Amino acid sequence: MTEFEAMTTALASPDLADLLAGDAEIQYHPQVGFNPEKLVSKPTYVAAGIENLTALCNAVGLEHKTAEAIEIFRAMTTSWGDRKIQEKSSWQSNVSDDGAPFEFSIAFKDDRAELRILLEAQGTEPNLQSNWEAGLNLNHYLAEHYHVSLDRFEQIENLFAPTNPDASFAIWHSACLYVDKEPSFKIYLNPQAQSESRAAATCEESLVRLGFPRAWSGLAEIAAQRGPDKDEFVYISLDLASNSSARIKVYLRHHEATTDDLENALSLAQNYVQGDITEFCQAMTE
Repeated sequence: MTEFEAMTTALASPDLADLLAGDAEIQYHPQVGFNPEKLVSKPTYVAAGIENLTALCNAVGLEHKTAEAIEIFRAMTTSWGDRKIQEKSSWQSNVSDDGAPFEFSIAFKDDRAELRILLEAQGTEPNLQSNWEAGLNLNHYLAEHYHVSLDRFEQIENLFAPTNPDASFAIWHSACLYVDKEPSFKIYLNPQAQSESRAAATCEESLVRLGFPRAWSGLAEIAAQRGPDKDEFVYISLDLASNSSARIKVYLRHHEATTDDLENALSLAQNYVQGDITEFCQAMTE
């Protein structure tokens, strides 16, 4: 077999054909020429995500949910899923530590795994406003195809439409998959989207509009008692559901906090056990 025939045969192999179909980059060497063994794949975000998602489903006993997880992930990433991972973007998402616009996580309860997908819908040219609009489009897609409820979101939507150019994000979405029930969805909103200084007021007004006016006093007087520089309101999340168990969550970031500060903040929770956070912090630093 001649060298040319060998190269032709190699290029016709299924694996290499898949790489070429995936917009692979052929490396050229001045002495060797084009070497099909040096093909460098340029994966897309959605391809990398599906690979990791499949592995996670297999690892935690959710193999029967793999197809559903992939379908949901594809649907929720249409605004950026086909982008190449190597492409530079002026928008670095805060969803993940490396700037990628999605993240997977696993939670365990009663020996059962819950697979969570967190992502940021983005505009064609990602920025705060285009991402907000992409997020609204994703809301309507989820309402149409997965029958989520947008009622509670629409009650507070105008409080979070971004106008603060320094805001870190506008809207995130999450999907949760379970062993034995239908998936659920939620959104994360930024209380600093219009003004960092009004983040607390935005949280208070959201709770009032959604029917939890008494919840604010505990947050303000206990969880956020050290002031906005040290107890920062960073997220509000809503379950996209209309049932009585649908939740609203307010998230704070506690800067320069001692274990006593954290114990005090967490004492608001009904399932709080004194000393748990101290034990956790000690375990994390040993």
